Amino acid sequence: MGKEKGKKGKSGELIAARLAALPPEAAETLPSTAVDVLVLEAERVAKAGEKIARELAKLPGFELDDFALLGAVADELADAERAWKRARVAEAADGHKDARKEAERLRASLLAAGRYLFRKDDRALRELDAIAEGDGVADLIADLRELATFVRARSAVFAAAPGLDGDVPARLTQLAEELALAPDRTEALEAQARRNRLVLVLEAMLKEVRAAARFLLRDKPKRLAPFLSTASKDRARRRRVTSAPQPPTS
Repeated sequence: MGKEKGKKGKSGELIAARLAALPPEAAETLPSTAVDVLVLEAERVAKAGEKIARELAKLPGFELDDFALLGAVADELADAERAWKRARVAEAADGHKDARKEAERLRASLLAAGRYLFRKDDRALRELDAIAEGDGVADLIADLRELATFVRARSAVFAAAPGLDGDVPARLTQLAEELALAPDRTEALEAQARRNRLVLVLEAMLKEVRAAARFLLRDKPKRLAPFLSTASKDRARRRRVTSAPQPPTS
């Protein structure tokens, strides 16, 4: 069991290194193939590849980890997809979306007003700069509470600002309390980003293994078939139908 755990740890390090090597925009690149299809294809290629593993290892320029890590990356991708779906379900059930939108608008308005009204007050500006504008619900709640304290201490100045009606500190506090009951969207965003990055890693690995298989099995179409993508098989099927002799027309 210890040996198996060590092997899993090593594969985890290798996968983490590949994820870290991706550019930042990879987190926002949505999959072009359904994730469940991609996982099934990777599992099929990994199984078929066991029969040509020795030949793969001898190929010049072929990185054996592209084959060896297929199953592990497919498993991580499947887990990431499930985590993203769970986070989406929780987010969809959130009944606090309107409050969050109002809170974000109010925060932006107060920060803009404060930076103008206290543009000559270095201490006040430092306090405003210390209020982080994060993406998560927890960050937003913290910002609202800090802004409530800031505005309350300078209520006379903010009273002169256009567009800020009513008891702003009280509304900030109320929104913070309401949002404390809401799920944090950060979880969904992080789950989606990891899913997207794992898709790119798996697609790159599949591309390499398939290229090697096409070379090694170029004269063995039946043995090559499990390595092909669903899209490739569909294209080949359409070509066969198109090139088939057509019956004579009367």
